[in-house]
Amino acid sequence: MKQEKDHEAGGHTDLAERRRLKMRQTVCLLLALLLTAGTLPASVLAYSDPREQAHGISYIQTPSGRYLIWSDQYGRKSANGSWTHDIYALPVTKAGLRNPEANKQTLVSAHEAQEPASASVAGDGSVFLTFEDGNATTYRGHDYTLAQRYAIFSSSLRPEVPYNPQKTTVKWGGHSGHSASTKKHHIVFYSEGWVDGGADHGLGTGDDVWVSSFSANGRGKRTTKVSVGKKHRDWWPMIAASESKAFLVWQRYVPRARDAQLCCAVYDPATGRKGRTRILKRRTAYYCYQVQYAAPIKRFVLTLTDRKGKGACYLFDSKGNVTARKTGLPGFVREASPAVINGSASVRLCYPRAKGGAAYLRVTGNSVRYLGVRTRGRYIDTGKSARTWSIRGTAGFYDRTARTVCFATLGKTRLRVAVFPAAL
Repeated sequence: MKQEKDHEAGGHTDLAERRRLKMRQTVCLLLALLLTAGTLPASVLAYSDPREQAHGISYIQTPSGRYLIWSDQYGRKSANGSWTHDIYALPVTKAGLRNPEANKQTLVSAHEAQEPASASVAGDGSVFLTFEDGNATTYRGHDYTLAQRYAIFSSSLRPEVPYNPQKTTVKWGGHSGHSASTKKHHIVFYSEGWVDGGADHGLGTGDDVWVSSFSANGRGKRTTKVSVGKKHRDWWPMIAASESKAFLVWQRYVPRARDAQLCCAVYDPATGRKGRTRILKRRTAYYCYQVQYAAPIKRFVLTLTDRKGKGACYLFDSKGNVTARKTGLPGFVREASPAVINGSASVRLCYPRAKGGAAYLRVTGNSVRYLGVRTRGRYIDTGKSARTWSIRGTAGFYDRTARTVCFATLGKTRLRVAVFPAAL
């Protein structure tokens, strides 16, 4: 993979180069420690980003069934420093969850990596899938190194708008995108560009964030600038959608700080208009936030973890106003979505907890109630204790009886499913 040309403020580097940079920094640090301390265990001399095995998972429900969709390169190694993830789907059935490898189907397979996978469902049951892609990234004579791309499937995951590098590109040079769908539109919120230095482990930040919307059949693409220009460094865009609006959340670099500002805005895919940007007073640890739509109470539920490991939850209405908040919660897991069960006037959410186990919340339109924690569950394939989580991605959902919370988590060698009681 080649290095991108400089763009606006600072030198921009592709993701593979950032991964190699992180490896070099770690090796240099370990060698320095070795020289000063004399010895180090052999196990710490080799470094690899956990997301090299797998990255990005979504739980979706369509008229045809329930599915998990994720990216991995399990059983394969990176090629010359470049990841090779493909995208898979698994029906949420007893057989599928007990043996994902034997029951998964391939949705997208190409050279380089297609990750992180993010999927959502529109009102007609169509499934929108988006991902950053290292395959076929040359356009009009320029190699962009990465592109944010998409594909659209039927409710039973038959291709309707198949992956095609030239025809299904959201943005050349785009990356880190996530999707959400309203009743009539599919939406992808994504980054563009990279600025070296600062932020998580000194590896740099994204530069700009954009949002694009499509009709449910993939036509009528509309693109809107969310935060673009030299004034800010913005990245890791997250999104949730109601029947008609989307809620955009992203992190903003703060020079010399060890955490990020969290920005959010409401977006209307029918008009392409973005509401005013709100910046939360409470900062977030890098990448440690998530947003979910709770339909019965018509609220967007935003959770974050600060750099001290404390969690917070905010409720926003369709205009972007805060209607409730609660701080002092347990820390939430990076890149993890909750299991959600809807009541008539409240919603129960169960999140993977940063210190292990699961944390339970109940929210109404104007309140957030912390219910408590289960410190451990069990893996359904082995029956062994399930307590800790990785940063590769975890997706929560309830079983059909609503008596069991399930978390599909991307482990080091395979997708695994952990279960917890639905009630404390």
